[in-house]
Amino acid sequence: MLMACSKTGGPFLSAIDSPRLFAGNDTLAFRDPAAIYENGVFHLYFSLVRIENDSIFSYVATSTSVNLKDWTEPRILTERDQNLDYSSPGNVIRFGGRMIDPYLIEDKDEPGKWWCFYKQNGVSSSWSHDLVNWTFDKHIQEGENVCVLRDGDGSLITLGQSEWEWAAGRLTAGFVLDCRSIPSVGKYIMFFHGSGPLTETEGYFDKNSSIGIAWSDDLQSWAWPD
Repeated sequence: MLMACSKTGGPFLSAIDSPRLFAGNDTLAFRDPAAIYENGVFHLYFSLVRIENDSIFSYVATSTSVNLKDWTEPRILTERDQNLDYSSPGNVIRFGGRMIDPYLIEDKDEPGKWWCFYKQNGVSSSWSHDLVNWTFDKHIQEGENVCVLRDGDGSLITLGQSEWEWAAGRLTAGFVLDCRSIPSVGKYIMFFHGSGPLTETEGYFDKNSSIGIAWSDDLQSWAWPD
C-alpha cells in the first residue's frame, strides 16, 4: 500500500530520518521484531543471525530506545549453540521445541483465556487459562510471525518495498505496537524486516536482512521516513 498516512506524528517520529533501524550486511541479519513500551522505554526484541567463520548462528537479541531513533547496541540474550539457534521472538520465552514466532493475546470475549499463535504447519493456535496448560485449536495455511490486533478489517500492505532495495527480496514479520496514547508518538508503530536486493531463497535469509519502522493512524494507511 502506498504511503497515505500523515508523516508528521509526534516529535519522535518526525526526528527519524530512515525507515531502516538496524541494517544487515554480508555477515549479519536482523529479523522478526517484537516490541513493548514500558516506563518511557521502547524494548525491541529480534532475531540476530550472524555468520561466524563460515558457520551460521542464530540468537535472540534486544535493544532499547527512548525516542525510536537512537537504539542501544544489540545485546544477545541466548547462548551460542547451533543445536538450539533461538530466534523469532513473538514473545521471548525459552523452550526446547521448534514451534517459533509465538504471539499471545487475551480472548476478547472470555477474560482470562489466552490464545497463542505460532509457526507450525502454517500458523497454528492453542489456548490456555493459566499459560501453563495448553489446548491445541487448529492450524491454517498462512505466513509467519502472526501479530493480532482488534481493530476492524485489514488488507495487503507492502509499505515502500517498491523503492527499498534493502527490502526488494522480501518484506515480512510485521509487529504492530499501539502507541497512540504516547504523546511523543501518537500512532500505531510497525516494526518489520526486509531482505534484499536478492530474495531469501537466493541466499539473503541469513544475511542482508534489516529491521524497519513505519506508522499509521488507522492500520490501513502507512507512513515512514524518507
